[in-house]
Amino acid sequence: MFNQLIKIAASQGIWTLLSIVLIIYIIQVQKVRDANQQKREENYINLIKDLVEKEK
Repeated sequence: MFNQLIKIAASQGIWTLLSIVLIIYIIQVQKVRDANQQKREENYINLIKDLVEKEK
C-alpha cells in the first residue's frame, strides 16, 4: 500500500512525495509512541495498585 502511494506521489512532484513520506513516517513513529505510552500507563496502574495494597 505504501509503495503504491509513494509511486503516485512521485509522479506528482518532489514536494508531494516528500509530504507523503513525512506523513507516513509520522504515523509509524506515533504508533510506537502510543505503544510505549500504553506500557507506561499499565506500569503506573500496577504501581498504584501495589501501593494501595501495602497501605491496607
